[in-house]
Amino acid sequence: MSKNIIWLASYPKSGNTWCRALISNLLNETTVNINELQTDGIASARGSFENTTLINSAMLGYDEIDMMRPDVYIYQSESSDKLLYIKVHDAYTLNTKNKPIFPVNASKGVVYIVRNPLDVAISYAAHNNSSIDKAIELLNDSSHCMSVKTTGVNNQFRQKLLNWSEHVNSWLTQTEIPILLIRYEDLHIKPKETVAQLAKFCELAADAVNVNRSILNSDFKNLQSQEQQLSFREKPQNMKNFFRKGIIGSWQNELTAAQIETITNMHRPMMQQLGYLS
Repeated sequence: MSKNIIWLASYPKSGNTWCRALISNLLNETTVNINELQTDGIASARGSFENTTLINSAMLGYDEIDMMRPDVYIYQSESSDKLLYIKVHDAYTLNTKNKPIFPVNASKGVVYIVRNPLDVAISYAAHNNSSIDKAIELLNDSSHCMSVKTTGVNNQFRQKLLNWSEHVNSWLTQTEIPILLIRYEDLHIKPKETVAQLAKFCELAADAVNVNRSILNSDFKNLQSQEQQLSFREKPQNMKNFFRKGIIGSWQNELTAAQIETITNMHRPMMQQLGYLS
């Protein structure tokens, strides 16, 4: 079987889109339009599922869809003559058949992008047009799912996120798929080294010229400028700007002591493991 998928996995608002921009610009010598990223969609896309299965997914329940997703990914992998870079926000979970949603038979590897949850909370609040307290509640909720509707049909399927620590742990402890851990903060602090690792893992040219060009063309100010000029199709309707600040450590000025304590009390072991707490 052909293993042609590299999953680009992350908890929401952890740098997944930035990572996709970097990969797109590793693939191209000229700056890539943010609305024409050269990666291969999101794993939870309803349209991609229906194009593969020829089934009206609105007739299926979420658990039924999750039972079919592994076979869809195997088919997509075997049908491709190149590597596919597919965005994922789901945690690494099993379906009701006790099979991983993301099958080893389709998976070349996974790039897992992680970000300090103190900063994630602020960005997730802006993304959802909610309060920071509400975003923290979601980060701490083991039953948290995205794209769940009780009426109507979403353009994405249910994505089980679990709480932030459980999401990270689910991907880092699975042993079926080779994994590269990328810290959002390292893309800021040591971009050349981190993007070179990304390029090598994704089997893209990792020479200094290609890496430096990708970093320059994916610079956050460049992404913000493109959004202002072109808008960004992936931006939620109620969100003012998708590329908001893109900085590290803004939690120090934007979170209250109580909010910091709520996050760190829940996620201390994983934050320590990843170097976010001493």
